[in-house]
Amino acid sequence: MPPSRNRTVTSVPDGHLPDVASVLVVDPDPKVAQAIRPRLREAGIGTDSVASAAGALHRLAPHPPNLLLTEIVLPDLPGTELLRRIRARAETRRLPVIVVSERAAEVDRVVAFELGADDFVAKPFSAHELALRIRAVLRRATTLAAPASPTIVAGSLVLDLEVPNLRIDGRSVPLSPTELRLLSELIRHPGRVLSRQALLTAVWPRPTTTDRRAVDTAVRRLRARLGPLGDRIETVRGFGYRWRPDESASDHRRAAG
Repeated sequence: MPPSRNRTVTSVPDGHLPDVASVLVVDPDPKVAQAIRPRLREAGIGTDSVASAAGALHRLAPHPPNLLLTEIVLPDLPGTELLRRIRARAETRRLPVIVVSERAAEVDRVVAFELGADDFVAKPFSAHELALRIRAVLRRATTLAAPASPTIVAGSLVLDLEVPNLRIDGRSVPLSPTELRLLSELIRHPGRVLSRQALLTAVWPRPTTTDRRAVDTAVRRLRARLGPLGDRIETVRGFGYRWRPDESASDHRRAAG
């Protein structure tokens, strides 16, 4: 089908999809796009496809989709390298990405999540389930951008979920969509211990128990992004993580705007 125009993610009320959404499928096998296209069309989501990483990067430049779905095994570059390049670009850093691959060992999943994938689906897959996962990721992306969300202040850290944007001491800190959701979930519950399973449910769409190590990987990356403030994400051995309130500064929320 012909490429859509104006594919930037639209800010919409919580729980809804963008009015006009599009998915770019990156896979040398055309059957992948063919399998999910009818399911997504029913939800008003358009689907385009390319067979290579180069094709994807070329397509992203003028008209970014609302979501990108990629195979790891591509003819020119690994899908993980495509994901890394997407996260390195300011204009696509927050683009939701789902990896759908025939390579689905635990190490493949962990690497994908470490690089910022929002979900991972193994082949062969159910077209119905994959379409549901795509819709779930799109909902999470639009919810994160919803203007009704508050600005969360924790000492020198300001997390603005309307933009979305993270600033520490006035300096902008780039985060992937997964890292933003993870930080938001932790910081909304200061002092409360959140299990790995609870974080999976809140941050990743339709997670599986084999993906729990993805939480550890994402937390490690988030701590590195936060610098000294990363120490406020405390590990509760054998259970999960919690955000430690700063006793010397007030952690609070204020209405955005």
